[in-house]
Amino acid sequence: MSDTAGISSSVARDQFLQLLVTQMRHQNPLDPMDNTEFVAQLAQLSSLEQLENLNGKFEQVLLLQELGSGANLIGRYVTYFEPNQGLRGEGWVESIRNTPQGLQLVVNGNPVPIQSVQQVM
Repeated sequence: MSDTAGISSSVARDQFLQLLVTQMRHQNPLDPMDNTEFVAQLAQLSSLEQLENLNGKFEQVLLLQELGSGANLIGRYVTYFEPNQGLRGEGWVESIRNTPQGLQLVVNGNPVPIQSVQQVM
């Protein structure tokens, strides 16, 4: 999730800068861009970068929260149902792992998405 968001925001920032440079390069020298308009565009770019940084921090906090929740399940007996694969099962949570698809529990040696857990005993 975060890799794709980071790539697309980087592309958007690069496109914005290219557009700004092109706009400055092709402006009429007798009627240049208004300073306030230029400063406003730079402020928008700065705001965009700050929002991207904040979003990255929120993703880190969310991951830590998910890991903490998953760690609390280690040693607990769970039942689960994974509709995408038609898996239904139960067992002891042995460990957790973070994968590109999200947090997974290891139950009886099998990876189980944490969202598939239906009951914790």
